Amino acid sequence: PKPMDPIPSAPLPVLLLGCGMVLAAYGLHVVGLPRSATVLMAAAFWDRCLPEPPLSVHPVVLAGTVISIVTKRCIPERVFQSPFLGFSTGVLFLVGTLALFVSG
Repeated sequence: PKPMDPIPSAPLPVLLLGCGMVLAAYGLHVVGLPRSATVLMAAAFWDRCLPEPPLSVHPVVLAGTVISIVTKRCIPERVFQSPFLGFSTGVLFLVGTLALFVSG
């Protein structure tokens, strides 16, 4: 298969198992596990048992789209002609993007 080919859907028992494991992981928070541990377990179960989201709503594609739009609309063309301006703008853009995504 090619990277951009659609991923076949998982069989129904696998989807039900995945959903059950994700819900069970969140339920472990009640037993006393820290919230961060339950979210990590749920994410691992989701990644292993449930299919990838469509490319139109995939988080990596959405982040790339946001970066592309911001780059085209907010960064002047002269920035790309100067190494110093390009580097400093890139660092500011990186820090701003990380702050945006880390802040939730």
